Amino acid sequence: MAAWRSDLLSAFAERDIREKSQASIISEYSRLADRAAISTSVATTATASPPTDQQQPTPPPSSDLQALHTTVTTLRTDLATSQKDRTTLQTQLTTATSSLLLLQKSSAANLRELDKVKMERFQLEQKFKSKEDEAKLNRKMIENLQDEIIALNIQLNIGEQTKMRLKSENEELISRWMALKKDEAEAMNNNSKYS
Repeated sequence: MAAWRSDLLSAFAERDIREKSQASIISEYSRLADRAAISTSVATTATASPPTDQQQPTPPPSSDLQALHTTVTTLRTDLATSQKDRTTLQTQLTTATSSLLLLQKSSAANLRELDKVKMERFQLEQKFKSKEDEAKLNRKMIENLQDEIIALNIQLNIGEQTKMRLKSENEELISRWMALKKDEAEAMNNNSKYS
């Protein structure tokens, strides 16, 4: 996995943890700010300019009062709706954030698993290449041994042929020598009869 990706994912995870730890403070502050805005809005719209001693208080016309009351009611309804929407959005954001964390963890685990599988594949490729080289070497050695066996068989055949030739020559020489000795013995026998 790329280093920048793991750094980015860990930075996101740290940010999410930090924001979650302060989520209650942020929501409480938002609630107080909304309450303050409502009270300020109501106070501003409800109070007219304070009467001074020179001015006589003039009662506001009833149509203006009715319009002001309607505006306040509308603002309160809008505020309640926006608070409800904000709560819904906050819930959706929390859900999306936890889903993101789960996906990030799952993604990180998948990337680790992918790296592990890639490493195993690389090791298996190296073993396969080593076995292939070993098989090539064994085939070459077998070819050399077969060549050597063929050469030794040829030498053995030549040796056998030489042995057979020498044996027959030896037998021929022995028989010729025996014949010669027989002839000499007969000649000696013949010579001894006449003397």
